[in-house]
Amino acid sequence: MYMETCGDISEFVDFLKEDNFLLSNRDLMGLDEKHFKFKLLSIFELHSNYTVISETEIDDGYIDILLKNNVNSPSPAKYEWLIELKYVKKSNRKNLHKIREDGIDQARSYAQSRIINEGFKEDALKVVVITFLGKS
Repeated sequence: MYMETCGDISEFVDFLKEDNFLLSNRDLMGLDEKHFKFKLLSIFELHSNYTVISETEIDDGYIDILLKNNVNSPSPAKYEWLIELKYVKKSNRKNLHKIREDGIDQARSYAQSRIINEGFKEDALKVVVITFLGKS
């Protein structure tokens, strides 16, 4: 994965955009953030050299997904990831900017936590917020 070697998430985001368009309107009924989270956890667990960690508890919340270098992998990752997820229903589009900004604030706060500072190298950690609006 490009995320592992180059620290660039854009290729993965493009994949998600294409993959999410396969969802039907019926699939979207009752859909929320945890459904996208389970999808991402499965993808990372099956198709990466990361140790995938979900809902790491820190002082002021829970990190949605941490991708930690799997040192036992034949090709260890150069970059590690802290991923905050946000899901916004299309009917709530007017709040997209606020929800995304809140996610950025959360991710920044999580990145400064003791657990992250002690367990991750600053120059190798990438911090991102992935925001889903409906199926996009």
